[in-house]
Amino acid sequence: IRTNKWFDVLILCTIILSCIMLALDSPIEENMVIKPQNVLKVEYALFTMFSLEFLVKVLDHGFYWEHPQAYLRSTWNILDFTILLCSILDFMGFANLAVVRVLRVVRPLRFFNKFASLQTLINSLVMSRKEILNVFLVWAITFIIFALVGTMLFAGNLYKCNDDAAGEQGVVSFVFDGDRTEILLPRVWENPASSSSFDHFGLAILSLFELISLENWSEIAFSAVDIVGVGYQPRHNESPIYFFYFGLFILIMVYFILQLLVAIFIDSVRMRSGMIMYSELQRNFMRFENKIDNLTKVKEIPMPTKRWHRRLFVFVESLQFQYFIMFVIFLNVGFMASEGYAVQSSWTSTLSSIDNVFIVIYSIEIALKCVAYGFAFFSSSWNLFDLFIVLISIAEQTLSRSVGIRALRLLRLVRVFRTVKIIRRVPKLYLLFQAISASLPGLFATFLVVSIFLFIFVCVGVQFFAEVKFGVSLDSYRNFKNTWTALTALLQVITNSGFRGVLQDLMIEAPYCTRCKNCVQDSFGRWQDYSDCGNAIFGSIFLSIYFIFMKYVLLNLFISMLVESFFNFHVEMKFVLNSEHIESFR
Repeated sequence: IRTNKWFDVLILCTIILSCIMLALDSPIEENMVIKPQNVLKVEYALFTMFSLEFLVKVLDHGFYWEHPQAYLRSTWNILDFTILLCSILDFMGFANLAVVRVLRVVRPLRFFNKFASLQTLINSLVMSRKEILNVFLVWAITFIIFALVGTMLFAGNLYKCNDDAAGEQGVVSFVFDGDRTEILLPRVWENPASSSSFDHFGLAILSLFELISLENWSEIAFSAVDIVGVGYQPRHNESPIYFFYFGLFILIMVYFILQLLVAIFIDSVRMRSGMIMYSELQRNFMRFENKIDNLTKVKEIPMPTKRWHRRLFVFVESLQFQYFIMFVIFLNVGFMASEGYAVQSSWTSTLSSIDNVFIVIYSIEIALKCVAYGFAFFSSSWNLFDLFIVLISIAEQTLSRSVGIRALRLLRLVRVFRTVKIIRRVPKLYLLFQAISASLPGLFATFLVVSIFLFIFVCVGVQFFAEVKFGVSLDSYRNFKNTWTALTALLQVITNSGFRGVLQDLMIEAPYCTRCKNCVQDSFGRWQDYSDCGNAIFGSIFLSIYFIFMKYVLLNLFISMLVESFFNFHVEMKFVLNSEHIESFR
């Protein structure tokens, strides 16, 4: 049973279903898509399937001592077994324990036990763990040094009065009329940005994390530049020397140390393939030999025997005809770029007529090739792609007045793919396209790894911060009440937009939020505790780990895969025998 492919497919479907149930789960009962009693039934069914998989593997090779390939001899099986034990604790009533809640959301890691490519990718990271830990150790030491220096330089210096006319802290006990309103306001001596403070080491660490995200880093830097002293109102450009502290921090931490990870990941990719052990000439020869072995012979189109047919064949194959079609494509792209929302109706009708001309030209090209090549025309995927584009374009023009606006827009989207025809006709661009295509399996595996860990972080956020109130960044679109809005919030963080605001919202505590015991009734009439507060310690740790792990580890791994493929392409082009020779050989 263990080696049966349908059994593996069944377990894979079970894993996908468990992830779906995890995505639909929420600590807030009102946000539950499925009733709790139905969720419990599905969980029992999932537990039964995973228990069956466990029993099959144990009966096949034993639990630990019986066989070198016993169940617990595999790291990935240990992970599966841990998740299985977590499910037992969940059924025993320990679902609210923090450890059980964290282990519950790591169910997607079961995917690693089903895909060898994902295991290979993670193993390459494990092989480079010493180098990665060394980089992070240097990064952490440098980070701590900057935090200590920042505390010594800026502790208490970033405070200011909300009345710009106040000169020092001693005059803030009065009231003043606001700048734009005539309402009396109290003078307050405070730090205008509570998350950007260096009053003690912990706040300095959080402020420097915000600098690493590069989100509004200049706001903190210019606040430091205006420092006069403790207890004094800031003045414009009073201490410009402090700007070098922030510039040096970003230069060293973001653009030097963390970029070393890309080099480490590239080496790990080379070690995984074994290429790092060979010279550049040897690597090129091995790649060339591998391409020759995997080469598929192009079906040769026989030269027609009839005179007119032969002339048509030569005309279609000529460079002049290829250059003309390429010129038409570029011209078509130019006219497509001139379309817009506020374009005059006369120009819109003109564009429609011009587009009909292009469709006629593309149709003539297809017709000529069909006649010249015969049935061999359909053996080329590029020819089939051209035919598909032409047929959809004709359908768009024919049905433009009889279908709905949404269906028409979907048909018009296909016109954009006309630009892809350029790739086929520019040799260097086509070879680059082949290089990218060859790296797609590795890139797709990396994308899956990034997606799995992103989903895990989303589920952790939902489990622990679903009830946190809306604030600086968390609103009805970005929050942790369900999986979709949590995904939106975390994607905003990883794109250097919202780290500071989300961190403030997750760290909110009383008296700025509500926390009470036995003050809310559930659907069964039972009194429950209520809290819309965050957690300063866990919130900061969660968001910092997420930001560092996703942005500087997994995304850099993705970039390293892409850089390595482009590097290989560049080296191959300099080799004596390159891809152009291979294409000629075909």
